[in-house]
Amino acid sequence: MLGCGSDDGYLGPTVRLSGSFNGWVQGEIAPELTWDGHDYRGVVTLPGETIELQVVVPLLSTSYGSSSLNRETAIPALQTVSREDEPSSVARGPLKWALPIPARYEVVFSPQQRTIHIDFADDAKDGQPPEAALLIDALRGSEKLSASEQHARGLQLIDALRQRDLETPLSVSYGEQRGFLFLHLGSVDWPSLSLVGNFNGWRAGVDPLTFVLDGTVAYLGKRTTGSRIEYRFDLHGQRYVDPLNPEVMWDGAYLPPNPRNLLGGNVGELNSVAMAPGYQEPGSRLRRMPGPDTPEGQARPEVLMYLPPGYAQAATTRYPALYVFDGKDAVVRGGYTRLLDRLMQAGKTPPVVGVFVSSPSDPSVRLSALASYRDPTFAEIEPKGDAFSRWLVDSLVPQVEKNYRVSTARALLGIDMAGPLVMNLVWKDPRFVRALSQSGRFGWGDPQFVSSPYIKLLQSDISARVERIAFDYSDADSPQAQVHDSALRTALIGPGYVGKVQFYRSTMSSSDLWDSLRLRAEQSIPFLLRDLSPLVTK
Repeated sequence: MLGCGSDDGYLGPTVRLSGSFNGWVQGEIAPELTWDGHDYRGVVTLPGETIELQVVVPLLSTSYGSSSLNRETAIPALQTVSREDEPSSVARGPLKWALPIPARYEVVFSPQQRTIHIDFADDAKDGQPPEAALLIDALRGSEKLSASEQHARGLQLIDALRQRDLETPLSVSYGEQRGFLFLHLGSVDWPSLSLVGNFNGWRAGVDPLTFVLDGTVAYLGKRTTGSRIEYRFDLHGQRYVDPLNPEVMWDGAYLPPNPRNLLGGNVGELNSVAMAPGYQEPGSRLRRMPGPDTPEGQARPEVLMYLPPGYAQAATTRYPALYVFDGKDAVVRGGYTRLLDRLMQAGKTPPVVGVFVSSPSDPSVRLSALASYRDPTFAEIEPKGDAFSRWLVDSLVPQVEKNYRVSTARALLGIDMAGPLVMNLVWKDPRFVRALSQSGRFGWGDPQFVSSPYIKLLQSDISARVERIAFDYSDADSPQAQVHDSALRTALIGPGYVGKVQFYRSTMSSSDLWDSLRLRAEQSIPFLLRDLSPLVTK
């Protein structure tokens, strides 16, 4: 038969592509590659995911597939193929390609060389978002470069993406194809990097990332199979959130008590969250925010931003801000984000943006970071609370107000040593007029708990400018409970404080500190936030 397996490789005027991307259709609706006198070429729209395919030869009623069972190949690259009807001891299967995004790809099949090559087509950038276009420019033709040239191109791509304040995964589309592009920037010290999530049973290795550009960048394309997914990266068993994705949520795993730190010490894992275009999260959201630089010698706190339901849709609304210290513990152990959800749904509080600021994990370092005065009982603790307060006022608050839609209505919530810290701020800085202390250590600085620097500070009358001050504590806080019942109540008994101050003492016992704090917060937070409301602007 003319042309069947001829010396020049001619197998008929066209061959077809069949694979997982089109349900293994082999008929006339399958994409065609056309003979150009030497190879078969065509431009085909393919999805952004790992696909399997084969080259179907209608004239010979046969097909070409992989000559081995290698793992999926990156884009661009060349794969060796073999004919299914040829005798061979080598195991064969479909060709596997890791495609990063839905786009137009150029496919070249060479029967003589027994190879197939896939790269982005000349017009692949048309209709793509800018970040995807940068990736196309970096990858297209990159297999022809030396390792050092690929490395340099990878670093250029990373720099360009970071300059755009990239948030991943990228939502990408072409025609009817929709997908996510997951990116991991920078080399890793282990080749087994994969994505685990609720879409694959959290199984490592099922969705591996593909390294390109001399290992500087790894990618994984996935079709959007749902509106919302949770995931993490898995690097040889070590799992971590996507560094480029600020959307997170706590994974909900049980956390045993931490005997070294009763508040928890920032233990608890977060999952990254990806939402498909057009998806509207019905509930609240949680985002990681890179905190500003901290005072010299202090670790940078982790900052988690709580966004109330409807935040993304209310583009002209600015919300009051609630700053919560020991923030990560308040999220994962205290359930304070869920508490805010319940209070808002019940109409007890207005919608607020929560700024959850972590404290140092080591108890001694935490006391040092939050205390503003020395205490003879804890002579080893060097007070650095004033430096932390300046960081809050001069760095964190401006960053929050620049990047999130919050009003200048600010409230503070501090637990234990952070309780006196937030009251210290209210008494010294007129920009803060609302604060809640839970189990505050107001006797700090005086072994007798009667004349501490904090008590003396609160004895100065600021009732003319303060809006709401709340204290909650429990019998288990003794002797600090007595400080609240005596010295603090006496200091705030003036007529100007009437209606502005609330003391709430709980007599309920609980084996879990956070259960006690959360139950008290149900009474204190509504008082703290009363009379506040979102500000709608034009």
